[in-house]
Amino acid sequence: MKDIDVSNFILFIEKEFPVHLWKVNSIDIWPLIRVKLQYKLNPYKESLVTKSSSYGKMKSGSKLESIKRFLNSILVYRKLKKVDFVATSNFSHLSPYKNKIYNKFYDPLLAVNPKGLVIEHNSKFFPKKHLQSNDDKVFYFEDFSYYLEIIYSKLRRFKLYNPVSKVHLPKYSEFLLYLKENGRDESYKEFELKKFNNILFNIDVYSKVYRKILRRTKPKFGFEICHYNANSIAFSLATKKLNIPSVEIQHGAQPKIHMAYSLWSNVPENGFNTLPKIYWNWDNESSFNINSWISENHFHQSIVLGNPWIEFVKKQSDFSEKIDGNYILYSLQPFNFELLFPNYLIDYIKKNKGSKWRLRNHPTDYNRKEEYISFLTEKGLIDLVIFDSENLISLPEALNESILHVTFNSGTVLEANQFGVKSIIIDPDNGAKYFDTLIEKGEAEIVNPSDFERQIEKLSQLIEIKESSRNNYQNFLTELEKIS
Repeated sequence: MKDIDVSNFILFIEKEFPVHLWKVNSIDIWPLIRVKLQYKLNPYKESLVTKSSSYGKMKSGSKLESIKRFLNSILVYRKLKKVDFVATSNFSHLSPYKNKIYNKFYDPLLAVNPKGLVIEHNSKFFPKKHLQSNDDKVFYFEDFSYYLEIIYSKLRRFKLYNPVSKVHLPKYSEFLLYLKENGRDESYKEFELKKFNNILFNIDVYSKVYRKILRRTKPKFGFEICHYNANSIAFSLATKKLNIPSVEIQHGAQPKIHMAYSLWSNVPENGFNTLPKIYWNWDNESSFNINSWISENHFHQSIVLGNPWIEFVKKQSDFSEKIDGNYILYSLQPFNFELLFPNYLIDYIKKNKGSKWRLRNHPTDYNRKEEYISFLTEKGLIDLVIFDSENLISLPEALNESILHVTFNSGTVLEANQFGVKSIIIDPDNGAKYFDTLIEKGEAEIVNPSDFERQIEKLSQLIEIKESSRNNYQNFLTELEKIS
């Protein structure tokens, strides 16, 4: 299915089935299913490489070490203080900049209001080559969650706790039958209730952990990134339970065909408890897309506050003039190499050895570093490009050294545009739908394989650098308080 077909398929389900009523242990499960359906039914999404969900797990160790961890998790909790905001994050949101490691989303906010707490999830063992900015504001989720995970795992083992004990799923069997008759392959089996057992266990326990943290810190707002991963879903659950507005900060493109952000047509009056209350947008187009459906709802809201990392780095660095780097920046994504490196791209790089290519790895794709090196060596590209496998310079700095941006369909197209850099989008099917506004303006183009060389020459001309959003992130608490 093309993305547009997937959208229609999902919208039909929302029309025919009471998805707004589906709950398991009071958890609204349709948002989990909706996003998973898009990935299951889209051939490009299926090309995603399987990635580890963390940067290293804590080893179980001896019984004595387990007891120490158990006691330490309680002590860590007791050190928490009242703050203005709590934010969840992981290693993929960290970036080197000026000999420090910054959180791209939250360090800009802490520069405005230092009364915040950043909860790092699955990143305790992220190898940092520099000191981390605001490390005294960082709290590792695993340092506290351990004892609750142990308790509920034991309760579950002895059948004293069941993550799917209270089920309200009217017409769910008919929904599964519809998937079986109309879906692709046997994707319907992915949505049988037994498949949700483990993920709902994690979400429920994580939510209990977050509720304890939020009760202790009493924040005005809770921030999250990528609302459809298990960690963020648990955070949304916890904030709604405690009546704390949750805010998702935009992390990439949010077009009409991205079903995590678009065309929700069957939403409960009080919103889904597994979605954030407020969507923080980088640009007006994304906000318009979200407003098109939340205008029918009285809970979820949308606001434009710009890209905090881009604006933060612009303020810290003198980007009034472009550095004469003349790089073509290629923003990689966690897709297979056949999609990322079509023959015309490989041929161009080999033919034009004087061109300067910087290949920037996707922050979640760290585990493929050696595979990339092997592939680039095999194709004769390893000495013709800079493969920035660890993203040793920040994205804004890389863009400031670039005359052109290339990607399959990464949201970096939006960030490149803010730096006056045009983009070539390799994805022929969905690229036009993701970035239609910029394509209409001539600030991005879908690749033309037979005319690739001319496209590069034509688009390697900078456009005017974009001004900051009219609602600057530096007033984020005030602006959010106005709408919450």
